[in-house]
Amino acid sequence: MLLRISAVLALYKALAVLFGAAEAVAWLREPHDAAVFGGQPPLALVTSGTLQRLLVTHSYVAALCAGHGPPPGPGELELPPLTADDIVIVCRRHLSRSRGAVATSKRTHPVPA
Repeated sequence: MLLRISAVLALYKALAVLFGAAEAVAWLREPHDAAVFGGQPPLALVTSGTLQRLLVTHSYVAALCAGHGPPPGPGELELPPLTADDIVIVCRRHLSRSRGAVATSKRTHPVPA
């Protein structure tokens, strides 16, 4: 019983990190194409009565929080191409390690077009 309560609270916390309250509820109620959910809403798995499905849902949301989410959808990575003005080379040198001080020098070099 305590494991179930702990999993529900951890799922709530992970959803709060990813979404706001209204978006978290919407995410739980809408069907998902992820293989874990099989086209069902995550709430159906959470309320199915088995601890394993609750833990699987929590693991999926925890993976999303860690950045191990599903691949981006179509059009989500359409970025403009880089130009020579976008590229900056930064050089860092550690001058004094004995005192714990770190000096940083930034020099930009022109990139040939």
